[in-house]
Amino acid sequence: MVLDPSLVGRDIQELINVGFLKRRQVQQGHLTNLIFMTSEGIALTSTIQGIIDHWWLAVFDQAVGIDKQVLTQQLEILYHQVINTGIGNKE
Repeated sequence: MVLDPSLVGRDIQELINVGFLKRRQVQQGHLTNLIFMTSEGIALTSTIQGIIDHWWLAVFDQAVGIDKQVLTQQLEILYHQVINTGIGNKE
């Protein structure tokens, strides 16, 4: 996956404009900034996570022949492998 810096920058600026993020310059005159979530941004992530959780529960309720517990365990293992080893990252 490749992220276009200009698109990411625009998205970050939009999230700053609506109050979900704030930006702080690391040192005066440098182009390095730290990006932080505001309390509104944190609340939004909780809302989004609730929507995603509800969607997955609905999918599992309708799925036939899928063991929810086994799939959840396997996805958790895969997630940790990707995070810890960088599987799937292309330079």
